[in-house]
Amino acid sequence: MTQIAAEPIAWRQLLARIGRNALARIDHKGIQMHRLTQAILRDYLSQSQADTTRAHGEAILASIDTGDPDDPGTWHQTYAR
Repeated sequence: MTQIAAEPIAWRQLLARIGRNALARIDHKGIQMHRLTQAILRDYLSQSQADTTRAHGEAILASIDTGDPDDPGTWHQTYAR
């Protein structure tokens, strides 16, 4: 998954697929998953699966270099790729 995030075309294709399947809303502000989708995933995943999923998410975010995570002014850089 982190390989996809590192490649702009593959990353955009993944985001498009997530949006088409209505798993999250994706726009210029970022990615937002609906609360019910989050709740279903939390209930469905075992603790080990949740830990693995969280680790993958963290690795993806780290691989796309969002700039200074404490400065919202740098967040747009992620989506401008």
